[in-house]
Amino acid sequence: MEERAILVGFDPTDSDRELAKCLEPLARVHFQKDLSRIELDGVRERAEVLIVGGWRGTLDGETVRSMSRLRLIQTLAAGVNHVPFSLLKGPVKVSTGSGASSSQIAEHVFALILSTAKNVVRHTVAMRNGLFPQGEESKTLRGKMLGILGVGSIGSHVGRLGKCLGMAVSGCDIKKPPTGILDRFYDLEMLTEFLCEVDFLVVSVPLTNKTEGMIGKGEISCMKPDATLVNVSRGAVIKEKDLFDHLKAYPSFTACLDVWWKYTADKTFKQNLPFEELDNVVMTPHNAAFYPGYHEKMVELAFDKVLRYLKGEPLEDVADHLDYI
Repeated sequence: MEERAILVGFDPTDSDRELAKCLEPLARVHFQKDLSRIELDGVRERAEVLIVGGWRGTLDGETVRSMSRLRLIQTLAAGVNHVPFSLLKGPVKVSTGSGASSSQIAEHVFALILSTAKNVVRHTVAMRNGLFPQGEESKTLRGKMLGILGVGSIGSHVGRLGKCLGMAVSGCDIKKPPTGILDRFYDLEMLTEFLCEVDFLVVSVPLTNKTEGMIGKGEISCMKPDATLVNVSRGAVIKEKDLFDHLKAYPSFTACLDVWWKYTADKTFKQNLPFEELDNVVMTPHNAAFYPGYHEKMVELAFDKVLRYLKGEPLEDVADHLDYI
């Protein structure tokens, strides 16, 4: 019987190579970085599994077209909108890296929520300028409605933390999640009704053809004028100009953004619109998922999912091709 082959497309660390040994009893692991062009062509022809990073540029059309025996693409990150689904032929599964940083992203969500509810950024700036606005009241979270758009791994962790802080939790998704954290559930057909009741909205849906631009002028205008919107999904889920215009028109409305619409090669911050000029925006540089050991955790989880596949066990985080084509 021919030996099964796995191609690792990201540049491995020494730790990654050690972790990959868990796969070797069932398949031969090849690291793209170690292969010559001729060797890589040969491995691509034989490989059944491809493991790649989780961002644009880590998987190209040439690679996919050359892998006739490909049956599984495993990504390190949870987002898979960088995968060229339209080029996938036959029964190729795409397994996401969902779960690797969910609890850490949930912590980041509440760092953003609390920083704006308690005016931490604005007060810091004021005090650096010699002011002392002691009598200014801040928002409380207890008793407020936390709305989660996309109640997957990240959303579930967010909901649990919200419960710990005494918040009511509602969720909106394609289907009701198997969890007891929600006080109320809305399907996507009831998105407007869901948005109307939330005090704090956390957007944590994957970016797909169905979710791109799903939050626009109509949806934002349904929200309370002093609501807070937190986006840890992808920038394109929200229509950039519609959000910017709403923030300018309603200074009491707040946006906390960790994800953006444009990413520059030189790592400078420049969007189509000047969000940095708005006082009711709290910003972080898409680093909610980064913590000590995050890379090792992503790799370990990805290899564990590949191991389950090799053993013929079901995979839980498989993307639906139709959502991306």
